[in-house]
Amino acid sequence: MSCGAHMSDTIWLEVSDGREKSGGERDNSIMLKLTPELDGLAERLGVSKLSSFYDNTALADAYAGEFEDVDVPQGESVWFDAALGRKAVDAIMAELRSNAAAIRYPSDPSRGHWPDALLDELQYCHASLTQAEERRLRFHFLIVP
Repeated sequence: MSCGAHMSDTIWLEVSDGREKSGGERDNSIMLKLTPELDGLAERLGVSKLSSFYDNTALADAYAGEFEDVDVPQGESVWFDAALGRKAVDAIMAELRSNAAAIRYPSDPSRGHWPDALLDELQYCHASLTQAEERRLRFHFLIVP
């Protein structure tokens, strides 16, 4: 078993000054569900993949006891430079605003809100990462069950 995302998992954007962390007050589940599409877009744009900023420690902790025969890695949270994250989010957001067809969305009519919801999540990340960059904080996208 990999510690990959499940349908109910989400992303929390957290920031840290190295001693204390904050954030995580908002779910960004559309970003998580569209990880392969967003990573492909990031590659085409020449920016960091959003998944390169994922921290799976909460996910690993949550599922560690479920599979006795699997060694689930556990460890410290990983933190990244907010400027790198903001640049990636900004490039992806700008491309999606100018070209809605830049990624493929599921054709399921119940997911018709995803394009607008994704842009809303990216805008939230942009604002949070801009503040983090100004305050010289580190960040990660914590994957939580």
